[in-house]
Amino acid sequence: MGIASYKQTALEMYRQAFTVPAVSGNYAPEVITFGPTPSGTNVSFFREITAIVEGANLSGATVELWLAQIPDSSTGADGRTPGNYWNATSTAFPSMTTTGVAQRWQLSAWPGAQIRVKSGGTPATITIDASGY
Repeated sequence: MGIASYKQTALEMYRQAFTVPAVSGNYAPEVITFGPTPSGTNVSFFREITAIVEGANLSGATVELWLAQIPDSSTGADGRTPGNYWNATSTAFPSMTTTGVAQRWQLSAWPGAQIRVKSGGTPATITIDASGY
């Protein structure tokens, strides 16, 4: 009996440099957002978000997964703001603190997500490659 395999096609892929601030606990201004949906189009649902950090180290920074609120009549998929996302790494999903190791966050048909980077107190520039499936 062979090993089962399947082909996944990424819905969205990004490569982003993050400018990590010197103040511990502060966030880099850059954000990777999965699932921004223009008005009048179908919402994409993600089963998985993957991320990998390029380079030597994270300089103490933490890579976090933030999930979009489920759209309702007040937020609509195309009306999300930064306040319409919640930090899932603090409640359900592990954050990434190791460089060169891919992090997989498995979801259950979620309508959107963000990757944010929080400083550990050392200023740095780190690059993240990420895909949403």
